[in-house]
Amino acid sequence: MKESDDHRIQEMFEKGINNDSPQSFENNDLLIYKQLFQALNSGQESGLPQNFAAKVTNKVQRETYRKQDMWFALTIILIFGVTFGAAYLVLTLINPNSGREFYEVNIRFKYVILLGVLTFLAVFYDKGKSKVLS
Repeated sequence: MKESDDHRIQEMFEKGINNDSPQSFENNDLLIYKQLFQALNSGQESGLPQNFAAKVTNKVQRETYRKQDMWFALTIILIFGVTFGAAYLVLTLINPNSGREFYEVNIRFKYVILLGVLTFLAVFYDKGKSKVLS
């Protein structure tokens, strides 16, 4: 069916013309449009609230943002871990003592590093929640 035919059928039903009028449309198309206009004019029949679609969209967006942000945060943490490992490997290959010292410093500050990682994850978790609320 052509778009111009759609507009003409819509105008017919808006004016209240029955499908008995002589037009170049198929009766099946007119019947479909008549049922559509009756359904749209009848109003809301189900018990869904007016903001149901907004709630569903909000929930889907929240989950999507949370998953995207967590994957990003985990990727950044993985990159930092690989970087620390590569730095240790390079330092060990160049000078075994400097590699050992690098390892000992990281072990000494393991709680600070762990706190930094957890803070990083918490910021991204909170940021994912605030995206949906704004």
